[in-house]
Amino acid sequence: MAKQEMVDVFDAQELAVNILGLDENLEYDDVEEAFMKKFHTDLDHFAYLLGYLVPMIDVGTSELTGNSYKGFSIDLGGDDRMFIVKTEV
Repeated sequence: MAKQEMVDVFDAQELAVNILGLDENLEYDDVEEAFMKKFHTDLDHFAYLLGYLVPMIDVGTSELTGNSYKGFSIDLGGDDRMFIVKTEV
């Protein structure tokens, strides 16, 4: 299982505000309500999930193509990592 880092719920709230394009001055409960409406989960669970995703965030360059990517990668041992979800930068 992937390691988990603690993500503060207020950091998750700030990310939620940006994902949803909300006013950054909205109260916590209003942000959570909008997030629940869109994603069917609360900000506590979002922060919990982010705790598993954040350690997997990576940026790298393909040795084959020279293209740069960002995404989620897994550790293959040593210095080797492999993207499991990526998008070109």
